Amino acid sequence: MMEGWKETEIGLIPEDWEQSILSEYAEKPQYGFTDSSSNSGNAKFLRITDITDTGVDWNNVPYCTCPDIEKYKLENSDIVFARIGATTGKSYIIKNPPKAVFASYLIRVRTKSKLLSEYLIFFFNSEYYWKQINSQKGNNLKGGVNGSILSNLRIIVPPLPEQRKISHILCTLQKAIGQQNKLIKTTTKLKKALMKKLFAEGLYGEKQKETKIGLVPESWEQIKIGELGRCVTGTTPRTKIEEYWKNPEYDFIAPADIGATKYIYKSEKQISKLGLGVSRVLPKNSVMCVCIGSSIGKVGLTFKEQSSTNQQINSLICSESYHPVYIYYLLVQLNEYWRNHATFGPVPILNKGQFEQIKIYVTKIETEQKEIADSLEFLDLKIEFYEKKKHTLIDLFKTMLHELMTGQRRVNEIDFEDEKEELLLAAEPEIKYNTGK
Repeated sequence: MMEGWKETEIGLIPEDWEQSILSEYAEKPQYGFTDSSSNSGNAKFLRITDITDTGVDWNNVPYCTCPDIEKYKLENSDIVFARIGATTGKSYIIKNPPKAVFASYLIRVRTKSKLLSEYLIFFFNSEYYWKQINSQKGNNLKGGVNGSILSNLRIIVPPLPEQRKISHILCTLQKAIGQQNKLIKTTTKLKKALMKKLFAEGLYGEKQKETKIGLVPESWEQIKIGELGRCVTGTTPRTKIEEYWKNPEYDFIAPADIGATKYIYKSEKQISKLGLGVSRVLPKNSVMCVCIGSSIGKVGLTFKEQSSTNQQINSLICSESYHPVYIYYLLVQLNEYWRNHATFGPVPILNKGQFEQIKIYVTKIETEQKEIADSLEFLDLKIEFYEKKKHTLIDLFKTMLHELMTGQRRVNEIDFEDEKEELLLAAEPEIKYNTGK
């Protein structure tokens, strides 16, 4: 055994840490109040469904009338657990609550003086914790947890100063992830509003006219989608011919690949050079529209010089008169309009002929197309940057959680105060536009 470590029931831990059960460091777990929610009452009524990945929006939490509020009243730093259902074992720490009680499908835990709830909530996200909970769920016909199971959970308890530092580091990372989520939400909202404005008013403040697709600038011209360029319906090479799928090099794009980002950087399924040869090959900046199935209406752009799609997608290879990124945003904005031209049955379908005949309004001024595309692409690039940064922080959080909770990394080895500003407040990305040509 390594020097400075000791063996416990849940593995090796540092010598100055304790391994015990929760009941030694916390009060007896308490079940919540049983009642129906209401629009009025003497306290907010916190239920499992009110707890989301982003926390609790107390404005949306209903009320109840509780005759014994003091018994069930939620206090700062209480931890509540989902004891049954899809989120069984998931925990949440209460911070600055209004006057509120907790419902019967939740269990409350309050820590004693030698255990910080701010540390414990992170332990309840650790691999050690979930192994125990999942084991108990497997032994329980209802797949739930109860107060007895929680009381006997094995926990790892570092000294209080180390608990504080661990919770500080992990909490800082969580806040940084939350900040990225806020930036993504705000920028997405801004992009949506700007799209609506640009495709209704254009760039030059001209008069508007009423059309079937709504208000558009007076100078914008009606055109059929098929007149924007060449329309290509995808096809699937025979799956039984192995050579089409062996040694895959090229994207074979399906509806599931479209929607998360503007460009399809990599499809889930790949195809060989031979398979591409019998497909309908798309160049970079082809505008792909899902025209069959439950995801009809999704729009994306090819990113690579050569790709192909399956038969659920109609793609536009824009002519020189039309900026493909502008057309992409236009078809995203008109999503509901053009998808409503589909034949809706057991499987909605908008075939190539129908798709090409749909009439829309466009500006033929090249500079206006490019400026609209650039304005919206700038916001999309920011959203992509925030998404990448969020996922980097999530990966870092998972790594730090595991290493700090197992003692593989000690807080005295981390100069976190000096590093966190550079780590969490990275500079804005350099925005580079795709010309679309």
